[in-house]
Amino acid sequence: MEKMKKAKILALLSGILLVGCGPFTNAPAQLHVKTINPSSVTVNYKTDGEGVTTTAYENPTILIEGEPGSVGATFNRAMIIYRDSNGKEIPNTTLPSLDLDVSIDVGTSNYRDPADTKKILLGNGSWLAPIVTRHLIDYGLKKSNDPAAVSADITLAGKDYAWFPISLHISVPIAFVGEAQ
Repeated sequence: MEKMKKAKILALLSGILLVGCGPFTNAPAQLHVKTINPSSVTVNYKTDGEGVTTTAYENPTILIEGEPGSVGATFNRAMIIYRDSNGKEIPNTTLPSLDLDVSIDVGTSNYRDPADTKKILLGNGSWLAPIVTRHLIDYGLKKSNDPAAVSADITLAGKDYAWFPISLHISVPIAFVGEAQ
């Protein structure tokens, strides 16, 4: 009799949990990086005739997208560490890592397109990743013309709309080019 009660309670609880997901088929959230633009970062150094060195670069914008049927998610933390061309983490004393508060919302991916009901609108969110810092620029002055000098390993962390913890890992190569004296 005791086994029967436990079985009924488990069946009831699993039914409640399934109903609680509503129209979502993917909980926890199923997300992926759709694009990174630019896909690699180039820090260009140029020294003028007076010996003044300037830099030019563009930080990447990362677009994250949900799989069809996925709940959305909010990332509230970004950790960025830098690795050398051998994949070894560069020490904080040489090139400090970053731990940032962020707010990246990736919407749910279960709504139908009103113009085409067979098409699901995929939730997405974007973030301009501030991977180029003053420390990175100074580090690159020593590595100028090294085409595979560094990569920025980014870990985004947060919770999905069903309160499951979620993280996403991204790597962006960084090259240092140009003339620096």
